[in-house]
Amino acid sequence: MMSERLTPEVEKDWRSREILDVKNMVVGYQQVLEAIAKTPDAHIVFQDENAEIIVALIDNFMSSLAIGSINWCISSVYYGSTSGDYFWQWYVGDKDRRQYFVWNFKHPSDDYKLVGCTTNESVGDFYCAYNFPNYPFSMESYVKSVKDLKREMFFNNDALRTNPSNV
Repeated sequence: MMSERLTPEVEKDWRSREILDVKNMVVGYQQVLEAIAKTPDAHIVFQDENAEIIVALIDNFMSSLAIGSINWCISSVYYGSTSGDYFWQWYVGDKDRRQYFVWNFKHPSDDYKLVGCTTNESVGDFYCAYNFPNYPFSMESYVKSVKDLKREMFFNNDALRTNPSNV
């Protein structure tokens, strides 16, 4: 797979106030829905306006870069001395893994209002999960603790993907 690189236009967009607000979680439910709608290869798996929860399947590094936490290595071009694309490949490059972002605006802790998790489709489990500040946690426990989330939301969503064979 060819590594994705930032064009000057994408770099400018990535640094825009609107995108940085999404990446830094200083926005609300509607703004995140709008950001997902503008992000190629990001697909809403679940949304509930009353619960203020959004689950999105993220197909590639550029989409992760656009709307993921600014603290995550898979959503940053300035993470240490290595391109975030390297980390994306390490976590999600395996064709059997999928990346999800969950926005939960009513969560009592700001650290868990945006979380990311990687699933392993072949064994049907959560490979890893990180909260907004980038600390690992149990996605299994998180899903059980949020009444509107269901474990099955995070598996078997290939029909949503833009180009599953090229991800």
